[in-house]
Amino acid sequence: MEHRIRYGHQELSFQIPQGCRFAAIHPKPVSAAPDAQAEIRRALDQEIGASLASLASPGKRVCIICDDISRPTPVSTIVPLLLHRLTTLGVQKEAIYFVLALGSHRRMTHQEVEHKLGAEIAGDFAVYQSSFADPSELLDLGHTEDGAVIEVYRRVMDSDVRIGIGNIVPHNTLGWSGGSKILFPGVTSEETVSKFHMRAMMPRDERIFGNVNNSVRRDVETWTEKIGLHYIINTVLTGEQALYRAVAGHHVLAHRQGVEYARDVFSVPAPYAADIVLVDSYPSDCDFWQGTKGFNAADVVVRDGGSAILVSPFYEGVGPHPEYPVMVGRDDASSLLDALIARGPSAAPGMDPLAVAVGALISRMRQRFDMYVYSDGVEDALLESARIRRTRDLGQTLAELNERYGGHADVLLIHSGAEVVPELPIHNRL
Repeated sequence: MEHRIRYGHQELSFQIPQGCRFAAIHPKPVSAAPDAQAEIRRALDQEIGASLASLASPGKRVCIICDDISRPTPVSTIVPLLLHRLTTLGVQKEAIYFVLALGSHRRMTHQEVEHKLGAEIAGDFAVYQSSFADPSELLDLGHTEDGAVIEVYRRVMDSDVRIGIGNIVPHNTLGWSGGSKILFPGVTSEETVSKFHMRAMMPRDERIFGNVNNSVRRDVETWTEKIGLHYIINTVLTGEQALYRAVAGHHVLAHRQGVEYARDVFSVPAPYAADIVLVDSYPSDCDFWQGTKGFNAADVVVRDGGSAILVSPFYEGVGPHPEYPVMVGRDDASSLLDALIARGPSAAPGMDPLAVAVGALISRMRQRFDMYVYSDGVEDALLESARIRRTRDLGQTLAELNERYGGHADVLLIHSGAEVVPELPIHNRL
Protein backbone atom coordinates (compact mmCIF):
# COMPACT_ATOMS: atom_id res chain seq x y z
CA MET A 1 0.00 0.00 0.00
CA GLU A 2 1.31 3.46 -0.91
CA HIS A 3 1.80 6.12 1.77
CA ARG A 4 3.02 9.69 1.64
CA ILE A 5 5.33 11.84 3.78
CA ARG A 6 5.95 15.58 3.61
CA TYR A 7 9.25 16.75 2.14
CA GLY A 8 9.27 20.51 2.59
CA HIS A 9 6.77 21.91 0.07
CA GLN A 10 6.40 18.53 -1.63
CA GLU A 11 5.39 14.99 -0.69
CA LEU A 12 7.18 11.68 -1.23
CA SER A 13 5.41 8.38 -1.74
CA PHE A 14 6.65 5.02 -0.48
CA GLN A 15 5.49 1.44 -0.02
CA ILE A 16 5.30 -0.39 3.31
CA PRO A 17 6.74 -3.90 2.92
CA GLN A 18 4.42 -6.87 3.32
CA GLY A 19 4.41 -8.35 6.81
CA CYS A 20 4.89 -5.02 8.58
CA ARG A 21 2.52 -3.59 11.13
CA PHE A 22 1.97 0.05 10.19
CA ALA A 23 0.43 3.12 11.82
CA ALA A 24 0.68 6.87 11.25
CA ILE A 25 0.30 9.70 13.75
CA HIS A 26 0.00 13.43 13.16
CA PRO A 27 -1.08 16.56 15.01
CA LYS A 28 -4.67 16.28 16.19
CA PRO A 29 -7.15 17.74 13.70
CA VAL A 30 -8.36 20.71 15.73
CA SER A 31 -10.35 23.52 14.13
CA ALA A 32 -8.51 26.76 13.44
CA ALA A 33 -9.87 29.94 14.97
CA PRO A 34 -12.55 31.25 12.56
CA ASP A 35 -11.08 34.75 12.79
CA ALA A 36 -7.37 35.01 13.71
CA GLN A 37 -7.58 38.68 14.68
CA ALA A 38 -10.62 38.00 16.87
CA GLU A 39 -8.70 35.24 18.67
CA ILE A 40 -5.77 37.58 19.36
CA ARG A 41 -8.20 40.21 20.67
CA ARG A 42 -9.83 37.61 22.89
CA ALA A 43 -6.45 36.71 24.40
CA LEU A 44 -5.65 40.38 25.00
CA ASP A 45 -9.06 40.87 26.62
CA GLN A 46 -8.60 37.78 28.84
CA GLU A 47 -5.07 38.43 30.13
CA ILE A 48 -3.61 35.84 32.50
CA GLY A 49 -1.53 37.06 35.44
CA ALA A 50 -0.37 40.39 33.97
CA SER A 51 -2.11 43.43 32.53
CA LEU A 52 -1.00 45.74 29.74
CA ALA A 53 -2.96 48.55 31.38
CA SER A 54 -0.82 48.28 34.52
CA LEU A 55 2.43 48.18 32.54
CA ALA A 56 2.04 50.60 29.65
CA SER A 57 1.43 54.34 30.12
CA PRO A 58 2.57 57.70 28.72
CA GLY A 59 6.32 58.15 29.02
CA LYS A 60 7.09 54.41 29.02
CA ARG A 61 9.52 52.96 26.47
CA VAL A 62 8.33 49.58 25.13
CA CYS A 63 10.44 46.84 23.53
CA ILE A 64 8.52 44.18 21.60
CA ILE A 65 10.62 41.02 21.20
CA CYS A 66 9.59 38.69 18.37
CA ASP A 67 10.93 35.34 17.22
CA ASP A 68 12.75 35.05 13.89
CA ILE A 69 11.94 33.74 10.43
CA SER A 70 12.66 30.12 11.44
CA ARG A 71 9.47 30.17 13.53
CA PRO A 72 5.90 30.22 12.14
CA THR A 73 4.45 32.63 14.74
CA PRO A 74 1.92 34.94 12.98
CA VAL A 75 3.65 38.09 14.24
CA SER A 76 2.29 40.29 11.46
CA THR A 77 -1.25 39.45 12.65
CA ILE A 78 -0.49 40.09 16.32
CA VAL A 79 1.54 43.30 16.15
CA PRO A 80 -1.08 45.73 14.74
CA LEU A 81 -3.52 44.72 17.48
CA LEU A 82 -0.85 45.05 20.18
CA LEU A 83 0.26 48.45 18.88
CA HIS A 84 -3.33 49.69 18.97
CA ARG A 85 -3.61 48.67 22.63
CA LEU A 86 -0.34 50.33 23.55
CA THR A 87 -1.10 53.63 21.84
CA THR A 88 -4.61 53.64 23.32
CA LEU A 89 -2.92 53.39 26.75
CA GLY A 90 -0.90 56.50 25.91
CA VAL A 91 2.42 55.01 24.82
CA GLN A 92 4.01 57.22 22.19
CA LYS A 93 4.61 55.55 18.82
CA GLU A 94 8.21 56.82 18.93
CA ALA A 95 8.71 55.01 22.25
CA ILE A 96 7.95 51.58 20.76
CA TYR A 97 10.60 49.48 19.00
CA PHE A 98 11.14 45.88 17.96
CA VAL A 99 13.91 43.37 18.61
CA LEU A 100 14.02 40.18 16.57
CA ALA A 101 15.29 37.39 18.82
CA LEU A 102 17.85 35.52 16.74
CA GLY A 103 19.42 33.43 19.49
CA SER A 104 22.32 31.84 17.61
CA HIS A 105 20.59 31.93 14.21
CA ARG A 106 21.64 33.92 11.14
CA ARG A 107 20.52 37.50 10.56
CA MET A 108 17.26 37.98 8.70
CA THR A 109 17.10 39.65 5.31
CA HIS A 110 15.13 42.86 4.76
CA GLN A 111 12.44 40.86 2.94
CA GLU A 112 12.20 38.41 5.84
CA VAL A 113 11.83 41.26 8.34
CA GLU A 114 8.99 42.72 6.26
CA HIS A 115 7.35 39.31 6.03
CA LYS A 116 7.63 38.78 9.78
CA LEU A 117 6.36 42.16 10.97
CA GLY A 118 4.45 43.38 7.93
CA ALA A 119 5.99 45.86 5.50
CA GLU A 120 4.24 48.92 6.93
CA ILE A 121 5.29 48.24 10.52
CA ALA A 122 8.83 47.30 9.48
CA GLY A 123 9.05 50.67 7.78
CA ASP A 124 7.42 52.78 10.50
CA PHE A 125 9.18 51.50 13.62
CA ALA A 126 12.77 50.96 14.70
CA VAL A 127 13.64 47.28 14.23
CA TYR A 128 16.80 45.65 15.58
CA GLN A 129 18.16 42.12 15.32
CA SER A 130 19.69 40.75 18.49
CA SER A 131 23.45 40.33 18.62
CA PHE A 132 24.85 36.97 19.63
CA ALA A 133 28.60 37.55 19.56
CA ASP A 134 29.40 41.30 19.67
CA PRO A 135 30.41 42.19 23.27
CA SER A 136 29.67 45.88 22.65
CA GLU A 137 26.02 45.01 22.01
CA LEU A 138 25.62 42.98 25.20
CA LEU A 139 24.87 43.93 28.78
CA ASP A 140 26.17 41.91 31.75
CA LEU A 141 23.30 41.31 34.19
CA GLY A 142 25.14 39.06 36.62
CA HIS A 143 25.24 35.29 36.94
CA THR A 144 22.94 32.34 37.42
CA GLU A 145 23.11 30.28 40.61
CA ASP A 146 25.58 27.88 38.97
CA GLY A 147 27.88 30.70 37.87
CA ALA A 148 26.87 31.14 34.22
CA VAL A 149 27.03 34.73 32.98
CA ILE A 150 23.75 36.39 31.96
CA GLU A 151 24.45 38.69 29.02
CA VAL A 152 21.49 40.23 27.23
CA TYR A 153 21.23 42.24 24.03
CA ARG A 154 21.64 45.81 25.23
CA ARG A 155 18.75 47.34 23.30
CA VAL A 156 16.29 44.99 24.99
CA MET A 157 17.21 46.47 28.34
CA ASP A 158 16.85 50.09 27.09
CA SER A 159 13.13 49.84 27.80
CA ASP A 160 10.68 50.11 30.66
CA VAL A 161 8.36 47.39 29.38
CA ARG A 162 9.42 44.21 27.57
CA ILE A 163 6.81 42.20 25.66
CA GLY A 164 7.61 38.83 24.10
CA ILE A 165 5.79 37.31 21.12
CA GLY A 166 6.29 33.62 20.36
CA ASN A 167 4.72 30.26 19.54
CA ILE A 168 4.29 27.12 21.66
CA VAL A 169 5.38 23.71 20.38
CA PRO A 170 7.26 20.78 21.97
CA HIS A 171 10.93 21.57 22.58
CA ASN A 172 13.94 19.41 23.41
CA THR A 173 15.63 21.77 25.89
CA LEU A 174 12.67 23.46 27.61
CA GLY A 175 9.87 20.92 27.24
CA TRP A 176 7.73 23.39 25.32
CA SER A 177 8.78 26.57 23.54
CA GLY A 178 7.21 29.96 24.15
CA GLY A 179 6.99 31.96 27.35
CA SER A 180 10.37 32.97 28.78
CA LYS A 181 12.31 31.43 25.89
CA ILE A 182 11.92 34.57 23.76
CA LEU A 183 14.13 36.42 26.25
CA PHE A 184 16.29 33.63 27.64
CA PRO A 185 18.03 32.43 25.53
CA GLY A 186 16.42 34.33 22.61
CA VAL A 187 18.27 37.65 23.06
CA THR A 188 21.29 36.55 25.08
CA SER A 189 24.98 36.17 24.26
CA GLU A 190 26.85 33.27 22.73
CA GLU A 191 28.17 32.26 26.14
CA THR A 192 24.75 32.50 27.80
CA VAL A 193 23.05 30.53 25.02
CA SER A 194 25.76 27.87 25.16
CA LYS A 195 25.58 27.54 28.93
CA PHE A 196 21.81 27.28 28.71
CA HIS A 197 22.00 24.41 26.24
CA MET A 198 24.69 22.69 28.28
CA ARG A 199 22.51 23.03 31.36
CA ALA A 200 19.59 21.59 29.38
CA MET A 201 21.57 18.45 28.50
CA MET A 202 22.48 17.67 32.14
CA PRO A 203 19.29 15.98 33.46
CA ARG A 204 19.74 12.78 31.46
CA ASP A 205 17.30 10.78 33.57
CA GLU A 206 14.60 13.45 33.25
CA ARG A 207 12.41 13.61 30.18
CA ILE A 208 12.49 17.18 28.88
CA PHE A 209 10.78 16.92 25.48
CA GLY A 210 7.06 17.55 25.98
CA ASN A 211 7.40 17.98 29.77
CA VAL A 212 6.72 21.56 30.86
CA ASN A 213 7.47 20.92 34.53
CA ASN A 214 11.17 20.26 34.13
CA SER A 215 14.14 21.62 36.04
CA VAL A 216 15.61 23.51 33.08
CA ARG A 217 12.46 25.54 32.40
CA ARG A 218 12.08 26.33 36.09
CA ASP A 219 15.61 27.74 36.16
CA VAL A 220 15.07 29.76 32.99
CA GLU A 221 11.85 31.24 34.33
CA THR A 222 13.61 32.23 37.54
CA TRP A 223 16.37 33.98 35.58
CA THR A 224 13.83 35.63 33.28
CA GLU A 225 11.92 37.01 36.25
CA LYS A 226 15.13 38.68 37.45
CA ILE A 227 15.88 40.17 34.02
CA GLY A 228 12.32 41.30 33.49
CA LEU A 229 9.96 40.00 30.82
CA HIS A 230 6.77 41.83 31.67
CA TYR A 231 4.23 40.40 29.25
CA ILE A 232 3.88 37.73 26.56
CA ILE A 233 1.60 36.96 23.66
CA ASN A 234 1.93 33.32 22.60
CA THR A 235 0.16 31.44 19.86
CA VAL A 236 -0.68 27.80 19.26
CA LEU A 237 -1.08 26.75 15.64
CA THR A 238 -2.79 23.78 14.04
CA GLY A 239 -0.78 21.10 12.30
CA GLU A 240 -1.28 23.09 9.08
CA GLN A 241 0.09 26.29 10.70
CA ALA A 242 -3.23 28.15 11.06
CA LEU A 243 -3.97 29.94 14.33
CA TYR A 244 -5.73 27.71 16.86
CA ARG A 245 -5.49 29.60 20.17
CA ALA A 246 -3.63 32.54 21.70
CA VAL A 247 -2.74 33.55 25.26
CA ALA A 248 -1.53 36.83 26.73
CA GLY A 249 -0.21 37.90 30.11
CA HIS A 250 2.46 36.73 32.57
CA HIS A 251 5.40 34.83 31.06
CA VAL A 252 4.73 31.77 33.25
CA LEU A 253 1.01 31.80 34.01
CA ALA A 254 -0.15 32.61 30.49
CA HIS A 255 2.40 30.20 29.04
CA ARG A 256 1.03 27.30 31.06
CA GLN A 257 -2.45 27.87 29.69
CA GLY A 258 -0.90 28.02 26.23
CA VAL A 259 0.80 24.66 26.79
CA GLU A 260 -2.59 23.13 27.60
CA TYR A 261 -3.88 24.40 24.27
CA ALA A 262 -0.73 23.07 22.57
CA ARG A 263 -1.30 19.62 24.06
CA ASP A 264 -4.68 19.64 22.29
CA VAL A 265 -2.74 19.63 19.02
CA PHE A 266 0.70 18.11 19.52
CA SER A 267 0.43 15.48 22.29
CA VAL A 268 -0.60 12.54 20.15
CA PRO A 269 -1.31 8.93 21.19
CA ALA A 270 1.04 6.41 19.54
CA PRO A 271 -0.29 2.83 19.36
CA TYR A 272 3.01 1.03 19.98
CA ALA A 273 6.78 1.32 20.16
CA ALA A 274 8.29 0.72 16.73
CA ASP A 275 11.25 -0.97 15.12
CA ILE A 276 11.25 1.62 12.33
CA VAL A 277 10.10 5.25 12.58
CA LEU A 278 9.71 7.53 9.56
CA VAL A 279 9.48 11.18 10.52
CA ASP A 280 9.44 14.46 8.61
CA SER A 281 10.91 17.69 9.95
CA TYR A 282 7.98 19.96 9.12
CA PRO A 283 7.82 22.88 9.79
CA SER A 284 11.52 23.05 10.84
CA ASP A 285 12.79 22.38 7.35
CA CYS A 286 15.31 25.19 6.91
CA ASP A 287 18.57 23.42 7.82
CA PHE A 288 20.20 20.44 9.50
CA TRP A 289 20.41 22.31 12.84
CA GLN A 290 16.63 22.82 12.92
CA GLY A 291 15.50 19.76 10.98
CA THR A 292 17.04 17.17 13.31
CA LYS A 293 14.30 18.13 15.77
CA GLY A 294 12.39 15.34 14.08
CA PHE A 295 14.61 12.83 15.88
CA ASN A 296 13.18 14.03 19.22
CA ALA A 297 9.78 12.62 18.33
CA ALA A 298 11.33 9.41 16.99
CA ASP A 299 13.30 8.99 20.21
CA VAL A 300 10.07 8.67 22.22
CA VAL A 301 8.79 5.66 20.27
CA VAL A 302 11.68 3.81 18.57
CA ARG A 303 12.90 0.69 20.32
CA ASP A 304 16.52 0.19 21.37
CA GLY A 305 18.39 -1.04 18.31
CA GLY A 306 15.66 0.25 16.01
CA SER A 307 15.94 2.72 13.14
CA ALA A 308 14.64 6.23 12.47
CA ILE A 309 14.43 7.75 8.98
CA LEU A 310 14.27 11.55 8.92
CA VAL A 311 12.86 13.18 5.77
CA SER A 312 13.85 16.85 5.41
CA PRO A 313 14.95 19.18 2.58
CA PHE A 314 17.42 21.17 4.78
CA TYR A 315 17.03 24.10 2.35
CA GLU A 316 19.92 26.10 3.85
CA GLY A 317 22.31 23.20 4.40
CA VAL A 318 24.01 22.60 7.72
CA GLY A 319 22.81 25.80 9.42
CA PRO A 320 24.54 28.21 11.83
CA HIS A 321 26.76 25.67 13.64
CA PRO A 322 29.10 23.84 11.23
CA GLU A 323 30.55 21.65 14.01
CA TYR A 324 27.13 20.27 14.92
CA PRO A 325 27.19 17.21 12.59
CA VAL A 326 30.66 16.28 13.87
CA MET A 327 29.37 16.33 17.45
CA VAL A 328 26.37 14.19 16.48
CA GLY A 329 28.85 11.64 15.12
CA ARG A 330 31.08 11.52 18.19
CA ASP A 331 30.38 8.74 20.67
CA ASP A 332 32.20 10.77 23.33
CA ALA A 333 30.10 13.94 22.80
CA SER A 334 28.44 13.57 26.20
CA SER A 335 31.81 13.16 27.92
CA LEU A 336 33.09 16.23 26.10
CA LEU A 337 30.02 18.13 27.26
CA ASP A 338 30.63 17.03 30.86
CA ALA A 339 34.22 18.29 30.60
CA LEU A 340 33.05 21.64 29.22
CA ILE A 341 30.59 22.03 32.08
CA ALA A 342 33.23 21.09 34.67
CA ARG A 343 36.27 22.92 33.31
CA GLY A 344 35.04 25.49 30.82
CA PRO A 345 36.35 26.23 27.30
CA SER A 346 39.82 24.88 28.11
CA ALA A 347 38.32 21.38 28.01
CA ALA A 348 37.55 21.76 24.30
CA PRO A 349 39.70 24.54 22.82
CA GLY A 350 38.23 26.16 19.73
CA MET A 351 35.04 24.10 19.78
CA ASP A 352 31.55 25.58 19.57
CA PRO A 353 29.97 24.81 22.97
CA LEU A 354 26.46 25.11 21.55
CA ALA A 355 27.23 22.54 18.87
CA VAL A 356 28.69 20.26 21.54
CA ALA A 357 25.62 20.58 23.77
CA VAL A 358 22.93 19.90 21.16
CA GLY A 359 25.17 17.42 19.34
CA ALA A 360 25.53 15.42 22.55
CA LEU A 361 21.75 15.05 22.79
CA ILE A 362 21.42 13.68 19.25
CA SER A 363 24.58 11.58 19.66
CA ARG A 364 23.00 9.77 22.60
CA MET A 365 19.98 9.00 20.44
CA ARG A 366 22.21 7.83 17.56
CA GLN A 367 23.92 5.36 19.84
CA ARG A 368 20.54 3.94 20.87
CA PHE A 369 19.07 3.58 17.38
CA ASP A 370 20.27 3.83 13.76
CA MET A 371 19.66 7.13 11.99
CA TYR A 372 18.89 7.63 8.31
CA VAL A 373 18.26 10.86 6.39
CA TYR A 374 16.50 11.50 3.10
CA SER A 375 17.57 14.96 1.91
CA ASP A 376 18.88 16.86 -1.09
CA GLY A 377 20.12 19.70 1.12
CA VAL A 378 23.30 18.26 2.63
CA GLU A 379 26.38 16.56 1.22
CA ASP A 380 27.41 12.98 1.86
CA ALA A 381 30.43 14.21 3.83
CA LEU A 382 28.19 15.96 6.36
CA LEU A 383 26.12 12.83 6.99
CA GLU A 384 29.27 10.71 7.20
CA SER A 385 30.68 13.03 9.86
CA ALA A 386 27.40 12.69 11.78
CA ARG A 387 27.46 8.91 11.27
CA ILE A 388 23.99 9.09 9.80
CA ARG A 389 23.17 6.91 6.80
CA ARG A 390 21.69 8.45 3.66
CA THR A 391 18.70 6.90 1.94
CA ARG A 392 17.74 7.82 -1.60
CA ASP A 393 14.86 5.35 -1.82
CA LEU A 394 12.49 5.11 1.14
CA GLY A 395 10.80 1.94 -0.07
CA GLN A 396 14.08 0.10 -0.58
CA THR A 397 15.43 1.19 2.81
CA LEU A 398 12.21 0.10 4.51
CA ALA A 399 12.41 -3.31 2.80
CA GLU A 400 16.02 -3.78 3.91
CA LEU A 401 15.23 -2.76 7.48
CA ASN A 402 12.19 -5.01 7.56
CA GLU A 403 14.42 -7.97 6.73
CA ARG A 404 16.77 -6.93 9.53
CA TYR A 405 13.85 -7.04 11.98
CA GLY A 406 12.69 -10.49 10.95
CA GLY A 407 10.28 -9.63 8.14
CA HIS A 408 7.51 -8.35 10.42
CA ALA A 409 8.72 -4.97 11.67
CA ASP A 410 6.54 -2.54 13.54
CA VAL A 411 6.61 0.71 11.53
CA LEU A 412 5.39 4.12 12.67
CA LEU A 413 5.07 7.24 10.50
CA ILE A 414 5.14 10.61 12.29
CA HIS A 415 3.80 13.58 10.35
CA SER A 416 4.93 17.13 11.35
CA GLY A 417 7.68 15.44 13.31
CA ALA A 418 9.35 18.60 14.58
CA GLU A 419 6.21 19.39 16.59
CA VAL A 420 4.67 16.10 17.70
CA VAL A 421 5.05 14.49 21.12
CA PRO A 422 4.07 10.83 20.74
CA GLU A 423 2.43 9.38 23.84
CA LEU A 424 2.81 5.62 24.19
CA PRO A 425 0.40 3.51 26.28
CA ILE A 426 1.74 3.14 29.84
CA HIS A 427 2.43 -0.59 29.41
CA ASN A 428 4.40 0.06 26.20
CA ARG A 429 6.60 3.00 27.19
CA LEU A 430 10.33 2.82 26.57
